[in-house]
Amino acid sequence: MATQQAQEDLSPTATRDLTMQRNWRHCSKCFGLWFNGHSTNGVCPAGGAHSGQGGSWDLILPADPTSLA
Repeated sequence: MATQQAQEDLSPTATRDLTMQRNWRHCSKCFGLWFNGHSTNGVCPAGGAHSGQGGSWDLILPADPTSLA
């Protein structure tokens, strides 16, 4: 029955306790995502802080708070 459960989890009508988290940005230096909701932009693997220069959009990603429990 694990297969059936997996299919139900992938169903577009599946209900989950999802929240949406905004304030994610695309870094123009390392091309990764970083969370822009802190006082600093974090450390970029390409050097210095992450950079949203060039018009990085406010990306909104789904988050599942129950996965941390």
